[in-house]
Amino acid sequence: MMQVKNRACVRTVAVRSLRAFKMRNLIAVIAIMLTTMLFTALFTIAISINDSFQQSNFLMAGGDAHGSFKKLTEEQMETLKKDPLIRETGARLFLGMGTGDAFRKTQVEVSYMDAHEVKHYFCTPTHGHRPKEGSNEAMTDTRVLKLLGVQPKIGTKFTVTYQIGGGQSEPKTVTQEFVLSGWWDYNGVSQASNVIVPESYVKKTLQNVEIGEDEESGKWSLDVMFGNALHIEKNMRQVIRDCGFQSEDASKPGYIAFGVNWGYTGAQSSSNLNAESIAAIVALLVLIVFTGYLVIYNVFQISVTNDIRFYGLLKTIGMTGRQLKRIIRLQAVLLSVIGIPAGLLLGFGIGVGLAPAVMAQMSYTTAVIKLHAWVFVGAALFS
Repeated sequence: MMQVKNRACVRTVAVRSLRAFKMRNLIAVIAIMLTTMLFTALFTIAISINDSFQQSNFLMAGGDAHGSFKKLTEEQMETLKKDPLIRETGARLFLGMGTGDAFRKTQVEVSYMDAHEVKHYFCTPTHGHRPKEGSNEAMTDTRVLKLLGVQPKIGTKFTVTYQIGGGQSEPKTVTQEFVLSGWWDYNGVSQASNVIVPESYVKKTLQNVEIGEDEESGKWSLDVMFGNALHIEKNMRQVIRDCGFQSEDASKPGYIAFGVNWGYTGAQSSSNLNAESIAAIVALLVLIVFTGYLVIYNVFQISVTNDIRFYGLLKTIGMTGRQLKRIIRLQAVLLSVIGIPAGLLLGFGIGVGLAPAVMAQMSYTTAVIKLHAWVFVGAALFS
């Protein structure tokens, strides 16, 4: 029997057979599109819920960094910054806590933050700019300005009373007039507000102030981001060990305290997942994947069954089994080129449309909808 090895001939047969069975192809495209749409919409909604949950947690926690090294000297901070496990850092030099009648029921923290820390603390000014070094400028949120009775206007002077120390050392109360350099809207969820001042002001103010070793005033905190939010505590401890410090005994030299951002679901799941939870998640994913698989597989199985005589005729004229499989694969690719993009667009549109309604039923005040490329790549590859 003569075997046909011409790839161009195989492609021609595949394309012309597609043109000959338009209704079958339409059904196949719809099946691919629906499956792709199912995965895209489902995971867009699921990820949006997770992102919204995390964002609400971040606002309550005060920041979105993975973890924070606390009460550091400047030398310790610079050493930790260099660890290769850390992807991004943000530094904060704490000065004191707001006090007086205006802040009696509100937690207000006065400190210096670098540009990265401002972003992670949600303190990026929507009006104006960060305080300039060597000046008496400061920026804060609208809640602090309202409590002080100050109109948010660049250049406005406002007075803040804050307390330095108060733990092991005698507290010192300072009243300082600042010039408003910028502000941002209070989000309504954060437990604390911030007044951000220049680093030069903090260091100058603390020059002649005695502060106990365990005080926050005059100490740095270093907020860090790792490659992902899994095993944050493990990574924090690893960084401390790699830099020659320890985190086990506060009474021994080289001790560094740290905290893990409880807002990350990845950090929570890595410590709270048990065998039953993992099995339930795996079973759900398998069910979803199997459902999508059946939709496409059944449509193509019916298609191949209906065309079995056509494939038999091709085989009688010398086409091999491998070439028949190549025809079917080529047809599947051509149909996918039409069905997958349409499914991705429809699925993302449905996900974006339904996610806010789903989150509203779950009482989320902040709806976060992001475009995650791996959702599109995963849905396309599976289909």
